[in-house]
Amino acid sequence: MKRSITRRERSLTLAGAALCLGLAAFSPPATAMGAGGTDTVRSLYDTLLTTMRNGPALGEVAAGPAAKPDEEAPKRIVYLGVINVQDHVDVAVLAAERLAERRGRAGWELVVAGDGECLADLRRLVDERGLADVVRFTGWLNADEVDALLRTATIGIQPDQRTDMADLSTMAKTVEYLARGLPVVALGLRETRRSAEEAALYVPTGTPDEFAEALDKLLDDDARLATMGAIAVERFRTTLAWEHQAEAYITVWRRLVPTAGQATIPQPRSGEPQRRQSTADR
Repeated sequence: MKRSITRRERSLTLAGAALCLGLAAFSPPATAMGAGGTDTVRSLYDTLLTTMRNGPALGEVAAGPAAKPDEEAPKRIVYLGVINVQDHVDVAVLAAERLAERRGRAGWELVVAGDGECLADLRRLVDERGLADVVRFTGWLNADEVDALLRTATIGIQPDQRTDMADLSTMAKTVEYLARGLPVVALGLRETRRSAEEAALYVPTGTPDEFAEALDKLLDDDARLATMGAIAVERFRTTLAWEHQAEAYITVWRRLVPTAGQATIPQPRSGEPQRRQSTADR
């Protein structure tokens, strides 16, 4: 019987693989750390490691074009994911405040979908800043609700700030955005640029003012949004979908542990209930 895996198992498998492969890749030249420092590590990352991203499989994203939004509905900026300190969702909320100052409060909204240890503080920030009319919280969503939200959204926001970890991490929420043809606004982190390429508009340092300026620009540029959306879908279908990541994953393990025969790429279990939210891993 063909082996199939859940998204949770997929995330744990990738985490374990990253640890094992990292040890295998970095152990031989470890003595270079004293002389080369961070530059040596980044060089090794580029030349010795294979990037394996975590995101949905092709079959986990509804087929067909995104639903055409109601012309009377507000344009929707979405944050989807966990709401913890390292996720900096407060930057998205403060960007909404700056955006309201730039273009007024009508015709758009920021939807925050998710939960986490900072949710109460985030709700308090919205109340204190008087943003309840432009910032909406949905709580946790199941897979179908995630799909429906993203397919009627206008822009996905990735407010993560620059750290060594974030710079080399694929944000699962961003792959979810791209899978639905959703343009992204994000800080130009190394792995974010590699994942999204021209499907994202990158801000220089990640301040609320920079995010607001970028969002304001995109909300008024339907042609650019359409172009970025097409690039997003192509990136997902040809590179970012789980099927492509599984191929890279199997190839690396075959180099480390050669075996006879052809490996089968694990597929998500059909009809299996999904996790409460498909992008809870950042």
